[in-house]
Amino acid sequence: MMKELGTNKMITELIMKTLGLSAMNEMYTKLSRYEGIELIEKALDMLNISFEVSDEDLAKIPKEGAFISISNHPYGLLDGVLLLQMMNKVRPDFKVTANHFLEVMKPFQDLFISVDPFRKKKLNAFSKVLKTLDEGNSIGLFPAGEVSTYYNSNKRIEDGPWTKSSIRLIKSANAPVVPVYFHGVNSWMFHLLGKVHPSLRTMQIPKEFLNKKGNKIKIRIGQPIQPKEYQKHETVEEISSFLRNKTYLLGEGLKSQKFLKPNKKVKTEAEPLFQPIPKDVLVGEIKDLSSSSLLFSQKQYDVYICPSEEIPYILLEIGRLREKTFRDVGEGTNHSIDLDRFDEYYQHLFIWDKEESRVIGSYRIGKGDEIMEHVGKKGFYTNTLFKYKDGFKPILRQGIELGRSFVIKEKQKDAFPLFFLWKGINIYLKRNPHYRYMFGSVSISNDYSDASKDAIIYYSHKFLYDHELSHLIKPRKKYKITSNVQEFIDELTNKEYFNINELDKLLMEIDSKKYKVPVLIRQYIKLNGKIIGFNTDPKFNNCLDGFILVDVLNIPQKVTNQLN
Repeated sequence: MMKELGTNKMITELIMKTLGLSAMNEMYTKLSRYEGIELIEKALDMLNISFEVSDEDLAKIPKEGAFISISNHPYGLLDGVLLLQMMNKVRPDFKVTANHFLEVMKPFQDLFISVDPFRKKKLNAFSKVLKTLDEGNSIGLFPAGEVSTYYNSNKRIEDGPWTKSSIRLIKSANAPVVPVYFHGVNSWMFHLLGKVHPSLRTMQIPKEFLNKKGNKIKIRIGQPIQPKEYQKHETVEEISSFLRNKTYLLGEGLKSQKFLKPNKKVKTEAEPLFQPIPKDVLVGEIKDLSSSSLLFSQKQYDVYICPSEEIPYILLEIGRLREKTFRDVGEGTNHSIDLDRFDEYYQHLFIWDKEESRVIGSYRIGKGDEIMEHVGKKGFYTNTLFKYKDGFKPILRQGIELGRSFVIKEKQKDAFPLFFLWKGINIYLKRNPHYRYMFGSVSISNDYSDASKDAIIYYSHKFLYDHELSHLIKPRKKYKITSNVQEFIDELTNKEYFNINELDKLLMEIDSKKYKVPVLIRQYIKLNGKIIGFNTDPKFNNCLDGFILVDVLNIPQKVTNQLN
């Protein structure tokens, strides 16, 4: 009998150790004098587990009033613990729904509301949740009800179907919903055991908590979703799909960061910027320009267009300012000055600030007919990014190529400089009515995550692409979509018509830095511009370039009137 008891004790100890329960008990014993959020923080400190979330995302947590947070569930116990620690910084009243075994752990009673995923009757728990929300407090839900696992159907680790009971609870509560995304996955052993039996996966959760020792978990928080946004979906299934997609969309930016590797071919150290050209030299060159070079004057600004030979010093300053401005947004050549062979025979449209005696913005313009006659198609800058087929030559001859546009950083919040550049282009086209097309490349900097770039490309393909003209060019270094962002775009945006505000919202959810659609793409959209290709430019810090074409005859009259 004693031998049998000894054997049973050994087996029990082995099981406890294997499942990580012995280590959990030992840690709990050491921290037994603590309770609530303090216990959680001490436990995380002991394991050196932390989380990373931006200040911009933390600011999205409502500071008062009821709300429900919804989260994916990649880790298990750790998700709830980290969610509590994070939310407590803003909302000390925050509680998380959790498995019933936490109910018997007195130190946690004030932090969790018990919900047993293995019981069918959850009415009492849901009544507690609704009462807590009615009192103006906040609650955290994990709608899947169980930890994420590997699914053969889509070859990835994610939550199972979100439970209808959780979505009905959200629908009944009619409170703002804050999506929270936890980045990462449990060990492969966890998922393999789950294939044998779900209970084995559940038993592994304490060990998974412990093996995250020393990890920093990345977290994203989305904008609060107001009840009217999700209540407009009629069925529980539609609401579930909407909220789930809103949550998982947050993770796409983090996934693309994970696999982002520096390109060794790109020069990583930028050369010191070219020295500014003295103001008196620039002023002297401005005074020598002919009156025909002046397109218009407005406010303190003069807008000129000149060939390079008339403005040698101003062109140097334009090249210096280009490089400085592009570097500020993760682009640039990394050379001391951004000038190339095309600048020699392109026209240069620039804004001169008379009060400050300096250049504040510029565009360069290539005359298509003259370039084709004297240089050929290789004379266009866009030919370094895209190969032209013969069918594109008529457009080249009847168009002007626009590029290398910038407004200095100090003036970017002022709407006038960019407007004046476009007003100058409009006047130039009136002086040269034989040009029917404007085309050029618009860059999307590496400050945007790969997922954001993917979103812009996929959305453009749906609404802004000219598929016929796209066959007339070929990118020299094609950009490949690598994220799953197209799935979320199809689910979260209108499928029938283009809405740039929808795309803005998507980009701000993907990237915590709140990036919107690049301003030049917005400008070309107003002109009814079409995108016909995308390319990656290794000579320009690997930024993404979109080839945009505008038919002058299709510019809306309202826009023309504004520019006039």
